Amino acid sequence: FIHLSTEAQWRGTAARFFRGATDLVLLEVDESQVGPVKYEPADGQQFPHLYGPLSCGAVVAVRRFHVSADGAISEH
Repeated sequence: FIHLSTEAQWRGTAARFFRGATDLVLLEVDESQVGPVKYEPADGQQFPHLYGPLSCGAVVAVRRFHVSADGAISEH
């Protein structure tokens, strides 16, 4: 499966797992164009998990960003 994050979750996920990383890419996915997506508990939240392929057509935006050593997100 592919672990996804909602718009409200991705910054926290990035800050937790990618501190100090540069040249990261966030893919914004149209959930109606993929399937099946199941919301499952992880770290006290419900995260979307994609059980199937992610087609390029489901990606509606690509955003570059990096995470500083202290977890701050900078989009560019």
